[in-house]
Amino acid sequence: MSFSKNNQANESLSQYKLLSAYGGAGSLLHTQYGSIIVSCIEEWGFLEIAMDEVVEQDQEPQKNIDKGLAKKGLQRSRDWRLLQDLKSRKRLPNLHSLILIPSIEVNEHSNRIQNDGTPLAISSTFLPKNFIDEQSKALKSYKEWFADWKRAVGRDDLNLFFPPKRALTRKVGDEVSVQRDQKGKPNGTVLKQDNVILICEHGHISSFPWAKYLRWKRENPHVKQEGFADIFGASTCCSKPDISIKDSQGNTAGFDGKFLNCNNKGCGSGVSLKGLFNIKVKCPGHKPWEVETGDNRYYSGNDNARDKEPPTEACDRSMKVVLTTGNNLYFSRSISSIYMPEVLYKRYSEEILDLLREQSQKLFEAGIPSDSIKAIAIKYIGKEKFEDVEAISHPLWEATVRGFQDGLPEGEAGTDQEIDQAERDVQFRHKEFNILTSRSDDDINVDKDRLFVKDVTENLTSDLRGFFRKVLRIDQLMLTTTQLDFSRDRPVDADAGTNVKPQNIFRSFPQDVRVYPAVESFGEGIFFAFDEEQLEQVALDHRFHKMFSRQLDTFGQTSQKHAIDNGNALYIVHTFSHLVMRELEFQCGYPTASLSERLYISANDDTKMYGVLVYTSEGAEGSMGGLIAQTRQENLNVLLKRAFERATICSSDPLCWESEGQGLFELNLASCFSCGLVSETSCEKRNMFLDRRILVDEDLGLFKRVIYQGSETGCIQET
Repeated sequence: MSFSKNNQANESLSQYKLLSAYGGAGSLLHTQYGSIIVSCIEEWGFLEIAMDEVVEQDQEPQKNIDKGLAKKGLQRSRDWRLLQDLKSRKRLPNLHSLILIPSIEVNEHSNRIQNDGTPLAISSTFLPKNFIDEQSKALKSYKEWFADWKRAVGRDDLNLFFPPKRALTRKVGDEVSVQRDQKGKPNGTVLKQDNVILICEHGHISSFPWAKYLRWKRENPHVKQEGFADIFGASTCCSKPDISIKDSQGNTAGFDGKFLNCNNKGCGSGVSLKGLFNIKVKCPGHKPWEVETGDNRYYSGNDNARDKEPPTEACDRSMKVVLTTGNNLYFSRSISSIYMPEVLYKRYSEEILDLLREQSQKLFEAGIPSDSIKAIAIKYIGKEKFEDVEAISHPLWEATVRGFQDGLPEGEAGTDQEIDQAERDVQFRHKEFNILTSRSDDDINVDKDRLFVKDVTENLTSDLRGFFRKVLRIDQLMLTTTQLDFSRDRPVDADAGTNVKPQNIFRSFPQDVRVYPAVESFGEGIFFAFDEEQLEQVALDHRFHKMFSRQLDTFGQTSQKHAIDNGNALYIVHTFSHLVMRELEFQCGYPTASLSERLYISANDDTKMYGVLVYTSEGAEGSMGGLIAQTRQENLNVLLKRAFERATICSSDPLCWESEGQGLFELNLASCFSCGLVSETSCEKRNMFLDRRILVDEDLGLFKRVIYQGSETGCIQET
């Protein structure tokens, strides 16, 4: 059957929201039409197109693949490190490319996708699939309402069902007919979507089975529940349920004042919904984000997408009843990478090798003076013919030649080793940290469009310089982000182990995943690398020992262990990061929500690093040069010293200053919303592991000499 093309069910959404902490495949989003669940990446139109292009051009040079994608309005990410790391983390041996989410515009007047972008669109389905007629209080599934509409209006007007509605009818004598407007189109009243769903800690999500719950509740009216209620395995209340939810005559608010009824004659009386949110339901393992939605040119989609039973898997967990507006429905686990030119890791650039494969003969004929280059080129690419000498003008050419001659380390070895996620994160960032701290500006700046830095350590005054190994002004950085997986009920963090099981954003077998979504953003920042000796001299006082010996639940124990393993370094670097971000808010007017931190912290001898990158990305305040302007000599020292001075005072002192535990899991000491916390979107550690005193205490603080030297009042001296 041919339905109307997709000019109604479109919703404009930021590409960054699709790969955010609360958005992505499997997430529940609220739109003008109701709550939808975003489909898995196999249902993302632009990835389907990219997949076809990659498979077709698999043996072609990378440049040809890029040209083919560009013709389709698509682009690949250049972050080779992130691609390799993702292949290893998610066991995706054939992953070929990270595809950037394209910008897809929706016309505000017609609601059509502009510029023939419909094939690129991302599919979704309604969830919950139950809808309520506010007039009759009748509750049915999307599929049932669609069938009612089809019976009432006929096949010719099926395209008018969206958004879900009930056909309005009138009765003349014994005949019932559909009300129609002057153009002959059927009239309908828009249905209200149900707002109750079920989630489990293994990532499953289900619409609430009202007809089955009605039967279970009748059979267990006063029984105190033990174990899980197998509601999904039960029968419905009758053979033809006619469910409605109505308010009671009393003044009880919420679901305690509602009654669930079946209006089918002979089915029986209704039940109160009091205590609905206290039941534990055996999980059926539903994975509605994996349903095949059908051709995204037609909003009606596939019949299977309207089915009440989505794809399932075995699950031994219980589900909890929640509202669609809850904040525990989705927790994305993402990974981000600062772009580092591959010539800093390898002996060659993949981009240059692609050019060499096409142009080697003319390069040799042009007199490139190096037998070693020729020998290595033959070793890696064979004796192939070239058409021009484009490689010589490539921005990475000289760096690649220098890499051949200097024998730079191969870099990303050992990516297939069995390493836990926390250690993998540390190793991944340690390589960034090493490049930023050990290489010169000229070495780093071989690809200035994606990474451009300037060493500004000399801008620090003598009283500050000894605390820092290096300070970099980063004029240009490229941050690439993609999603690993997601969880429900509770987040899965590398430093917070739980019984939560994450779900993949793809439904295919891992070996069949060839393309993966990513977003790139450009920005600027300030990088601080601490001097190890100075930092490690700071001793932990009795407050830390008492906090670390406190008994926490399972969810808090791993966060506590993370704090113990990294000790003073974690609290010093993380608190320093927050103080700098907060001071930028005072000095420059940037809200902390426009800033982000990237922490480099490890006390392990093999990956030891103590540093932080404070950055802002495109579209945020400070991304037009305002942030890096703070690295000028006259600004940088004032920024740091005023941050330290401001940290000596909090409106909640002395309670905050003398605190022995506050915040999440009570893992903060002298740090609260008034002095040390920032926007949750800016902090990598959920505003944990913070303490002002370890930095600015007059007796034990790392920067005590900077703040208090030469002053009895405790105020800093301007330089």
